[in-house]
Amino acid sequence: MDLPSVPPGFGGFITAGGMPDGRVKVVLVDAGESLASIDATPLKVSEALLTLMFAAQVAQVKSGLPLSETGQGVMTLSPTKIAVSNDQTPGHKALIFRFGEAAIGFRIPDEMTRQIGQLMMAVTANHKEG
Repeated sequence: MDLPSVPPGFGGFITAGGMPDGRVKVVLVDAGESLASIDATPLKVSEALLTLMFAAQVAQVKSGLPLSETGQGVMTLSPTKIAVSNDQTPGHKALIFRFGEAAIGFRIPDEMTRQIGQLMMAVTANHKEG
């Protein structure tokens, strides 16, 4: 099986690309070499992302290391849609980010939802349309 080539200088462990049929090719990388690849639906990509993020959270808790308070080193991505809905957990909302057909939702306590809303209003208060 021919594996996709890894971009020059790529230092990550996973790379991916959108395909014309709407699926995503996900490639596992080690030491700059492609090890394996799979084609996945956007829903499966969402599930994989949540699984990885949950494992990272568990690892951080187990390590006992403090959480970073800064946004340094954080990769960013622009969602195609943002929504807020009721969550299945009482006293919580779901903050949902869509990226095409892929989506990720975050369960947020109502008090934190208010804090996020106030923060967003403060950050955008001086924004001028232009």
